[in-house]
Amino acid sequence: MFMFNQLNVQSEKERQIAINLSESDCNYLIYLCGEVGISIGNLIETFLCDLISNEKAQGSDESKLVRNWFDRCDFSRLPNNYLLSHLIETEYDPKEYVEYLELIEESEYDKEYSELHPDEIDKEEGELIEADIETWNEKLNEMKDGWHPGRITDMVKEHEIIKEWIKNKENLLSGKLCK
Repeated sequence: MFMFNQLNVQSEKERQIAINLSESDCNYLIYLCGEVGISIGNLIETFLCDLISNEKAQGSDESKLVRNWFDRCDFSRLPNNYLLSHLIETEYDPKEYVEYLELIEESEYDKEYSELHPDEIDKEEGELIEADIETWNEKLNEMKDGWHPGRITDMVKEHEIIKEWIKNKENLLSGKLCK
């Protein structure tokens, strides 16, 4: 997986992840962890280490079992036609995708401005803006190549999903609270 393989984590950093649990679920976890003398945080950390098979994993069998659980969950089994999934699976950086979107948006604004104020921007600069927009659209199309969205695709929603994922990723990696 692209994003995971590109990370070269040299040191551990405490992360905060918020989860929603009922009172009874919390009590159950407290007693379950108390029976074996670990904290809930340690239990979750161990589970996640098994899921990603890092050096703290409890063993290959445990990692396989956790991965099997993950693969059987609804979120893994249902068809996933999100653009974000496609970008990650095809090893494109979602942040780069959003950067191209932003460059196009800024350039479209510049293009409109130049059309409304032709005396302020010369013809060559207008042509450069057009060429840039075309280049960035080609990059986006290349990144989307092979993506098979559902019958109805809301690109605004797709872009929001990508931006939210980037925000969560950056928050988690910087140690900020992640929901």
